[in-house]
Amino acid sequence: GGADPLPEFLFNVKEGHCEYFATSMAIMLRTQGIPTRVVNGFLATDYNTTSNSFVVKQREAHSWVEVYFPESKMWIPFDPTPSAGTSGFGSTTSFSIRLKRYLEALESIWIQYIVSFDNQEQQSLFRSLKVKFKEYYQQVGELSGQVESAIGNWWSEVRGDLGFSARLSAIGSGVGILIFGLGFGFSARWALRNMKGVGFLTWLKRMFSRTVGGSPVAFYVKMEEILLKSGIRRPADQTPREFASSLEFNEVNILTEQYNSVRYGGKVLTEAEHEEIEHILDELKKRVSKTDK
Repeated sequence: GGADPLPEFLFNVKEGHCEYFATSMAIMLRTQGIPTRVVNGFLATDYNTTSNSFVVKQREAHSWVEVYFPESKMWIPFDPTPSAGTSGFGSTTSFSIRLKRYLEALESIWIQYIVSFDNQEQQSLFRSLKVKFKEYYQQVGELSGQVESAIGNWWSEVRGDLGFSARLSAIGSGVGILIFGLGFGFSARWALRNMKGVGFLTWLKRMFSRTVGGSPVAFYVKMEEILLKSGIRRPADQTPREFASSLEFNEVNILTEQYNSVRYGGKVLTEAEHEEIEHILDELKKRVSKTDK
């Protein structure tokens, strides 16, 4: 707020999320003639050893600064945001943590071999399928042993073998798991009801077509891919709206406005709007194809 937001933030407010710190640093460096840009991305801090990949979640979204060094012709990252102290999920030997790792690994395989399935992945899958099954069979065996041990320990605590406080804690854990199970069951029942009349495959296709790694603006990525096939690429120094205004495709303007509303305005698209966007993407694809010819 105020007539000059930069000093207001630096000297009065003095706190905020990462975009405040990144944009403040960028403005100050630019006043000194130093080429600077703000970067939006994610901090990858959670490495899953089971799937040999980083698990990146929406809460890890972050903004930082890149400064151009002409001597080396490189953009060097700087992060002005004070560290809040990021931590993992705890001990990797914990039963709940290991179970979470296995579930994330299975989800990673689903995305890699089902959602993003192409010819190359098919060949890779058939070559390594036997090895993968063997590895996960061993892991499932280890997991089942841990489950059996955990249940045994829990039952021992419920009986009071480890004292009254441990017994109360174990009973509370059991009630919590029961409530979670019931909630999951009701959620699954609700989802199945919503899938009725649509067709499972159609519903599944819609769900995957609307998101890229959980992104609600996947339609904008699709639009860029359609344009890229015709050699039309958005320059790095143009905003989406500037890019749209430079083209003769009205569909791009409509999709860009929806993109800005969803990403920056917090808009949640309705079912009808999703269908309209898919229709606009189809129309854009046709127009681009005609232009190429």
